[in-house]
Amino acid sequence: MNRVEDWVAAHLSSLSSRSGQQVTAKDFTDDRLARLLKILSDDDLWQQVEKHISQHIIRAYDLTVEKVRLDATTAATNHDPDKHPLFQLGRTKQDTYAPQFKLMLGALDPLGLPLATDLVSGEKADDPLYVPVYERIHSILNRCGILYIGDSKMGALKTRATIVRDNNFYLMPLSMTGDTPKLLDKLLSGLQNGTYETSDIFLPEDLPENPEESPKPELAIAKGFEIPVERRATLDGEEIIWTERICCVQSCAFEASQSKGLEGRLANAEQALKNLTPPPARGKKQYHEEAPLRSAADKILKRYKIEGLITYTVERQESTKQIRGCYKDKPARTETTVRYQIQIERHTVKIEEARSRLGWRLYAVTAPSKTLSLSEVVLTYRDQYIVERDFSKLKGRRLGITPFYVQKDDHACGLIRLLTIVLRAMNIIEFRAHEKLRETEDVLQGIYPGNPKRSTATPSVDMMLNAFNGLDFYITDLPNGQHFEQISNLNNVQKKILYLLDLSE
Repeated sequence: MNRVEDWVAAHLSSLSSRSGQQVTAKDFTDDRLARLLKILSDDDLWQQVEKHISQHIIRAYDLTVEKVRLDATTAATNHDPDKHPLFQLGRTKQDTYAPQFKLMLGALDPLGLPLATDLVSGEKADDPLYVPVYERIHSILNRCGILYIGDSKMGALKTRATIVRDNNFYLMPLSMTGDTPKLLDKLLSGLQNGTYETSDIFLPEDLPENPEESPKPELAIAKGFEIPVERRATLDGEEIIWTERICCVQSCAFEASQSKGLEGRLANAEQALKNLTPPPARGKKQYHEEAPLRSAADKILKRYKIEGLITYTVERQESTKQIRGCYKDKPARTETTVRYQIQIERHTVKIEEARSRLGWRLYAVTAPSKTLSLSEVVLTYRDQYIVERDFSKLKGRRLGITPFYVQKDDHACGLIRLLTIVLRAMNIIEFRAHEKLRETEDVLQGIYPGNPKRSTATPSVDMMLNAFNGLDFYITDLPNGQHFEQISNLNNVQKKILYLLDLSE
């Protein structure tokens, strides 16, 4: 907060001109900014602010409201969890634990415009966060028939039932927990028995222009089939019954990745098993009892998750050695040494059966197949990166939500919420520019540092803002009271960006 006053002091003329008010540096002292952040930390007020902003943007820019994407992210901090309830120890993506906060976000597809956000402490689970943010978005949009898209953590039965009760639709992959593995196993067994028939899924650009022509099979990105499943849940004493489509899909890229991983696990497990019984040599550990060897081998198979794909046998080996008699009347004797050798065998049939089940995933969707076909289910979920892009902007250089230096929890909450308002503005800038380029079938050139000829039809907000760095602002005050303001000449790239954003030079 203490950096803003100096920045305002360096931009007084610009800020006064654009705001239509007389701006002074003292309007932005850290205590005034702290008061602003504390105001924004009020939950009831913030929800009113969010509702107003979201409804206004949708109406002002005439945005299409058909799909909303939900997701959560975490950001680590250096705060003391004992002193800061907002920053609690939580599990990070690096599989470590650190003080962090969690941000739940619902964004309008396809421009990623945040509609509602929730800020909670870092130790909270993701699953319970979906219903509150969904209900606020439903209240903001005040319409039905919208498709809500989320990851597997959105698959809680209560969340699905809540969306269905409001006459909306959902799409999410199912987590491989509970009854889902059994259902997937049942469906794949039916596929092998010929009960189901798969259809290939292609990217739109890989489909032939002539609808009568068949696409090339090698261009398929996935294949799958679907079945109807009845679901039941109780909400506020009311039983909700609905039918959802379970789409069983095998992604080619996912299958290749899992197949590579399986082969790696098999090879690593074989090597680890062989290392248990190396040839006799100085410093090489040998197993002289069978039970410890089998225990160690079983742990290896379990660690690499390949039980049943590799089996082993244990061979008992004996060697004898004649020891001559020596001093003090010790007689000659025969000494017998026992060691165990492990033999490994791959079960080719079971391995191939395991390979045939790689890359499969179940998706649950309630939108009718007429409006969202099997192919569209897969292609729609592939765009979930739209929310991730919002998180990337929040954590990027321009917004820099981390590292986090604000110490009071209410100030921190207000600051994070303030930055989500800025995120909305950034997304609107991108949206307007991309729409204009698409309408005119044009591209923007000259915004890539070091490569002026490179062009793009989807310039990022960072690139467009960076194109205006280095402009000079001249202010002239004459003794007779005349006041002149002038900006250095704009180049062609800057003029085109202003045109894309419907701004006059």
